[in-house]
Amino acid sequence: YTRSLLRVIADVNATPVPIVPALDEKGEPLDLSLSLLRSVSPIHIEYLRNMGVDASMSISIIVDGKLWGLFACHHYAPRHPSFERRSISELFAQMFSMRLESRERQQTVEFERRARDISDQLLGAVASDETLLRDPDWLADILTNAIPADGVGVWLNGSYAFSGVTPPTDDFRRIVRALNATAAGKVFATDHIGSLIIDAEPFAGSAAGLLAIPISRSPRDYVVLFRTELIRSIRWAGDPHKPVAYGPNGPRLSPRESFNEWKELVRGRSRPFTASELRVAETLRATLIEVVLRLADEASAERQRAGARQEVLIAELNHRVRNILGLIRGLIRQAQPEEAAVRDFVKVVDGRIHALARAHNQITEDHWGPAWLQALIDAESAAFVEEGDRILSEGEPVMLNPQAYSTMALVLHELVTNSSKYGSLSVAGGTVKLSWECNARGDLLLHWRDIGGPPVKPPSRKGFGTTIIERSVPYDLGGEALARYVETGFEADFCIPARHVSKPREGGAPLIRYPRAAHGQREEPPADLLNGQRLLLVEDSLIIALDAEDIATRLGATDVMTAASVDAALDLIAAQPPTVAILDINLGSTTSFPIADALFERRIPFMFATGYGEQAQFP
Repeated sequence: YTRSLLRVIADVNATPVPIVPALDEKGEPLDLSLSLLRSVSPIHIEYLRNMGVDASMSISIIVDGKLWGLFACHHYAPRHPSFERRSISELFAQMFSMRLESRERQQTVEFERRARDISDQLLGAVASDETLLRDPDWLADILTNAIPADGVGVWLNGSYAFSGVTPPTDDFRRIVRALNATAAGKVFATDHIGSLIIDAEPFAGSAAGLLAIPISRSPRDYVVLFRTELIRSIRWAGDPHKPVAYGPNGPRLSPRESFNEWKELVRGRSRPFTASELRVAETLRATLIEVVLRLADEASAERQRAGARQEVLIAELNHRVRNILGLIRGLIRQAQPEEAAVRDFVKVVDGRIHALARAHNQITEDHWGPAWLQALIDAESAAFVEEGDRILSEGEPVMLNPQAYSTMALVLHELVTNSSKYGSLSVAGGTVKLSWECNARGDLLLHWRDIGGPPVKPPSRKGFGTTIIERSVPYDLGGEALARYVETGFEADFCIPARHVSKPREGGAPLIRYPRAAHGQREEPPADLLNGQRLLLVEDSLIIALDAEDIATRLGATDVMTAASVDAALDLIAAQPPTVAILDINLGSTTSFPIADALFERRIPFMFATGYGEQAQFP
């Protein structure tokens, strides 16, 4: 019908004449596609006879190169239209097709213009208020200006909202699941929801057809336009369902014999969505996806900003907590009298606070999350033992939550301290074996064994250190602790409940083994370490500055100059250049980097000190 625009049957009773020969010289039948004389199907002839028609002529209506419709002309007597009439009829059909095509294109242009206007309106409105994308009433007002609908449903991030006439919630969920399995990310439209899901008849009165616009990737989010049921009475020229007759050659369609008016009531269907409306929907899909992606980018950027703010907050918290611990240490040192017993007490308390500070620094490096047990062991042993092979540790990689980590920092500190004073670490060749494993419940079993040390016996009086070893894990963590004094050396076993224990994920971050210090805290630094030096100490906390000044004086410094700000430090450098300097990085709202630059220009050695640990940022 697209190649031969005009077809004529002059007489349905004419006797067809066979073509001789039936095949050409190539053995193929003659091509009669454009022939006006070719015969037609016997069933069609029978169909016309049943109508009482003796002649017919059909003229094709072509729009955009496709068959749009037909002009069907019937005559009740044989009739052979002249060439002039056929030419006029064909010309009329072509002019009609051109006019129809122009009108449809004009309609399409109008739809596209409205789609662009709506797209601009969507982008402008959502840019200032992203919650509008979840407002079905607002979307309905916008979208139905281009695509008429009776209701709108929005499915976004697993939540839904409705406006107007829509199906029930459970059925809407079924529709979304079916769309995810069927629509494949494209605009999907149907005038019969029953073809998409089963049991759609009960809500056909509120939603019989739909147009779904996907607005994200799989699993997809949707904006769905619904149309209500349109009950139509269709008039047919006879029963539209062709009867099937069975003969010796199988089933055969028989043309209808009666052309009395046949009425059929169509239910469960809506007004169909047109091709122009589908093109508008594609334009809106691109716009909505752009909006969603833009919102996703903004949300991602905001999460990154929030993460950066959180890191700064955690670093600042870590800095302040470490400063508080430093203040406590300084107050204890400044308040100590000269009696040796009290000095020993201060040294013990100072060691415990320092152990807490080390543990606090490690758990804040991962945003107050679980930290490695091995890293804690390395840090505590490095503070007392010069040789790395004195404490032998073995066990599977495990992590402790912050509460357990702080508790075990004190316990391990006391274990190492006691062993350094009275146990195997107090003699040459003595070692400690520290092993651990997890039981079937996930509890962490930790074993401490002194090997090669002097004989030990239970203390006559339990001090605070022994109390920490025996009672911290049961009291703070709800676990178990058992200490034994045997001839071969001190032994201790701990059970830390599984709720405090974490195991690394597959492919997680590797275990960081902290390097051991070249010199531990068991021996005091040389008394003449700073002998004859003029020290510049830049620290914005008076107590910490006094503590550091006292330490520097004991180490032989002849002159200790303190400054709490950049300007004060630069004035001291200009007036009395130091021979060495210690700079706290953070000085309130500023840093000590300008001071470092001035010292570097004068070739004066300096070192940085900070409460931020390894998280300190250097230029």
